[in-house]
Amino acid sequence: MADKIKTPSIYIPKTLNDIIMEKGRNPDAILFAGGTFLMTEPLENDIISILGVPELQKITHTDRFLEIGAVTTLEQLLNTGSYLLSKNTFNAIESIGTTIIRSRATV
Repeated sequence: MADKIKTPSIYIPKTLNDIIMEKGRNPDAILFAGGTFLMTEPLENDIISILGVPELQKITHTDRFLEIGAVTTLEQLLNTGSYLLSKNTFNAIESIGTTIIRSRATV
């Protein structure tokens, strides 16, 4: 008898608190952002998409720090310009995949 294939459920929280609550209810769920890695694997667990959470999309620059949200794409980082990133960091990000991959791949 063949194993029954489970279709994953997808949850789309709007806030950090929603993410925490959903992960608490469903600890085996996978946090999903750009999905460039996950799309290469068969998905069996439920998915919590964190793309729509504004707090995770921010890039904040202060005198001492550069804070990068978890769902910031590599392309967004490149668009901030090399004045915020070190030359080595900028070049390393630029060398990753194609523009299409960098527009989906998240930090």
